[in-house]
Amino acid sequence: GIETGGYALSDWVQLESDRLEVKSGEERPLSFILSVPENASPCDHFGGIFVSAEPPEMEASGAAIGYQVANIISVRVAGECIEKAQIRQFSTDNYLYGSSNVNFNLKFENSGNTLLRPTGPLVITNMFGKEVANQIFNEEQAGVFPGVTREFVFSWKSDKTGFGRYEAMVSPSYGEEGAKQTAFSTATFWILPMNIILPAA
Repeated sequence: GIETGGYALSDWVQLESDRLEVKSGEERPLSFILSVPENASPCDHFGGIFVSAEPPEMEASGAAIGYQVANIISVRVAGECIEKAQIRQFSTDNYLYGSSNVNFNLKFENSGNTLLRPTGPLVITNMFGKEVANQIFNEEQAGVFPGVTREFVFSWKSDKTGFGRYEAMVSPSYGEEGAKQTAFSTATFWILPMNIILPAA
């Protein structure tokens, strides 16, 4: 199963059979029983059922390839769901850039007990306070498991020539609709294009 600290449910799953024969072009159901213990902690638990295809037997030397597919299981146990998170780090991979091509790194920590999908605006302003970019952080809404710190790597690119000091502010929201919370963080960087700096020097 998928281990996520104390939120794994792999021990709750019992397969009807550990072997299944499926002919070419055929579909077969795989039955399982999910038994939630009475003392299970509330809110989200995660796991997965993985099915591996046996590689063909080799008659001579060579390599055989096996395949594996998975079905992810998410179960919410009745009780209090705690939505608690913070941005552990928001930074650029450099402090000085020669063009408007900037890479960001954000570490989002989920210290609650439910799956979170942080997403929200990334706003970049220049040294005059003018907004030069507004894009969505984690637009695909990738999830962060409880008890996990996930690292997001993303970028901002512009065809316009940049110059000077810039500030990026990211403000992802997370949680259930109607009770969303927002985290904030800023990062600064400089853009000093060589085609401007060298002639000036």
